[in-house]
Amino acid sequence: ETRGAEVLHVRLVLSGGDRADGVGVDVRLDDGRVLRRRTLPSGELFVLDLASGVADVTLRGESAAGP
Repeated sequence: ETRGAEVLHVRLVLSGGDRADGVGVDVRLDDGRVLRRRTLPSGELFVLDLASGVADVTLRGESAAGP
């Protein structure tokens, strides 16, 4: 169960199906912040307490370290 006033939901469609460890992404917000996150194996990403809307999502290289 998740709790938060708002949720940003991103879903990436991955070539070749789901990935067991997800995919590293950078989420750039309108205010200039960059969030480094990893998707779920299905390609979905949920960021609590951020409003649903437009965000620039960039895939990170597979060798990039991070959460």
